[in-house]
Amino acid sequence: MRQAVLFLDSFVQQSAGMQGKVLERVPLPSFLNRHKARNMRAMKKRVLTIQSQVAIGYVGNNIAAIALQLCGSDPVQVPTVMLSNHIEYPEVYGRPVEPALFSALLKGVAANGIVDDCSFLISGFCNDKVILSLLADFIRKTRPHAGYRYLYDPVCGDFRAGGLYIPKAVADHSIATLLPLSDLITPNHFELEYILGRKINSEEEFYNAVTGHPLLRSRTVIVTSAGFVNLPEDRIAVMLFTEGQIARFETDRVPVEVIGTGDLFAAIVAAQLNLGRDIGQAVDKAVRYLHAVLRYSFGLGETDLTAAALIKCLDVLQ
Repeated sequence: MRQAVLFLDSFVQQSAGMQGKVLERVPLPSFLNRHKARNMRAMKKRVLTIQSQVAIGYVGNNIAAIALQLCGSDPVQVPTVMLSNHIEYPEVYGRPVEPALFSALLKGVAANGIVDDCSFLISGFCNDKVILSLLADFIRKTRPHAGYRYLYDPVCGDFRAGGLYIPKAVADHSIATLLPLSDLITPNHFELEYILGRKINSEEEFYNAVTGHPLLRSRTVIVTSAGFVNLPEDRIAVMLFTEGQIARFETDRVPVEVIGTGDLFAAIVAAQLNLGRDIGQAVDKAVRYLHAVLRYSFGLGETDLTAAALIKCLDVLQ
C-alpha cells in the first residue's frame, strides 16, 4: 500500500509499515495525476447537479450551483426534493418532487442536448425511492452517449446527527441503485462505514476495506471528515482512494458545525476536475477552500454557510 499525506502545503510520501514516519516532502504523487489528460481532452462547461433545493440556506443544489459558478462551471439544476430549509431546522416543510415532474425535467435536459454538454453529474440528498430509481434510469440511458462522469454523494447520515437522517430503506436503495453506476463517491466517515457495514478506525482498515469491496475498489473514493484513532483530536482528514493508492489530506479541526459543507466539497471537487485538474489537485483545492470557509464562519459565529464566507475565501480557488 502506497500512501501520500497532505499537510496543506505539501505531500508527505509514506509507505506501509513505516508506522507514520515521514520519509520526504515531495510534489503531488504521480499516481494522482493520471486523470488529468482525460479531463483536459473531455472538458465541458456544464455540470448537472441533482439534489435538494431549499427556500433558504446553502445546501444541496443551492450551494452546489454557487460552488460550480465560482469555479467557472455552469450548473444545470434538477431538484429531488423542495424544502423550506435544511433538515436540521426545528421545523421543515416541503416534499419530494413529484415523479412526473422529476421525469419531465430530466427529459428536457436530455431532449435539448444539455446533458451532452455536461462533464459531470452530481447526485446528493434524496429521500424518495421512486426518484432514486428514475435517476438511475436516466444515468443508464444518457451516460453512454453523453460521456459524463458520475459523482455519487450518499448524503444519508452522519455521526453528528446520530446516524441516518433518511429512512433506512431509502438509504439502502440509494446505495444499491446508484453506487454501481458511480465513478467517484464522496461519503463522510459515517456513510463510508454504513456502506461497508463495519467500523473503520485507521488508514490501514480504510485501505483494506475499500480494496476488498467489489464496487469501491474500482472507483475513486473520497471520504470527508475522516476521524481515525491515530489522528490528534484537533486534526481532521480527507481520505482519497484512487487506482489502488491512498492519500490523506489533513488540516486542523475547526470547532464549528456548519451545515452543507459536504455538498460544497463535492461540488468543488467536480468543478476543479472540470477545469482539467488531476484528482489530487481537485481534492487539495476543495480541502483548502472548505477549511478557509470554516475558519471564517467560526470567526463570525456562523453555523450556516453564507455568501460572505464563500466570497471572502475565493482566492483559495484561484
